[in-house]
Amino acid sequence: MRTQSIAGSTAPELVFTRLSRSGDAPHQVFVDRVSLRPVRCTCLAGRRDTVCWAALQVALDDLLPIARQYWAEAKGIAEIEQAAAVYGQVLRRRTAAARVLAERAEHDAKACPQLDRDAPIPYVVTNQGRAALHTSQKADGQC
Repeated sequence: MRTQSIAGSTAPELVFTRLSRSGDAPHQVFVDRVSLRPVRCTCLAGRRDTVCWAALQVALDDLLPIARQYWAEAKGIAEIEQAAAVYGQVLRRRTAAARVLAERAEHDAKACPQLDRDAPIPYVVTNQGRAALHTSQKADGQC
């Protein structure tokens, strides 16, 4: 993920941790403290500048309350305007993140649909299968 933070921002980054879905090391999502933009993630996708699910989840769940807090604590017109701009950007990124997560979930559902466990499973017994069943029943003494 390429940083799009305000140039010259020297504030330390916020770090959010998400457990890996594949059992690898936990994701650490770094967020610019001033603009509340996800900057990078420590996962393999993040190291290749690809937005990972953890960064999307942080943008979706964690950044809006922080933006609200910045807005509530702002004093003076300039701070209020800056906090409102950050809040608006967080809302736009949150909407985009929700859209991407929904698209990925839809893609995953199409790629690997959940089977209805109550639906009958169609199968055909071949001559080879019948012979194998007959052999196993003979071995068990059922024939």
